Amino acid sequence: MFDNEKRLTAVEQSWLFDPFFSALVLDELLADRPDRRAIARQAEALGPEMVSNLSEHAFLNEWTFDGAPIDGLNGSFVSARVTRDQFELTFSLDLDQPLDLRGGQFEYSVYDPTYYIEILHARRHLPELRGAPRGCQREIIEPDTPKDMTDFAASLDQTDASDERLGIHFAERAIIRCRG
Repeated sequence: MFDNEKRLTAVEQSWLFDPFFSALVLDELLADRPDRRAIARQAEALGPEMVSNLSEHAFLNEWTFDGAPIDGLNGSFVSARVTRDQFELTFSLDLDQPLDLRGGQFEYSVYDPTYYIEILHARRHLPELRGAPRGCQREIIEPDTPKDMTDFAASLDQTDASDERLGIHFAERAIIRCRG
């Protein structure tokens, strides 16, 4: 999201959770056999709590501008819903100060540091550049994970401890470049 001066102010993210995590959430939502409207209300009620919990972990996001870290993100709940037995959460990450991207490169990755949960961009929710300065382009870079890292991650189970930076090796990178 960009302000009237074409500066980045926020990024809205929609996460469609994998079937296993969704099943855990849906078990809770479906415990009393509610109808669709009740499920939708419960999903909407759960969303703000999830965003609040994510705040304790920097929203599982890592942001940089021209290689320098961007800190101080604030999250706000947008929506939550259940689609085809999967839970989808949409929230906005707001910058403390607007960021002029002209002539620079903004990059972010979304990942679980321990790689217990894989988080990828849903193709229908790629970063949008509405209101961006002219000459901005977006790109999603797929991870090029070394085989030894993939083997290591596959060998872990829920009780194993992993390096807190393991997840970055499996994370997509969203890059927005704007000409000056």
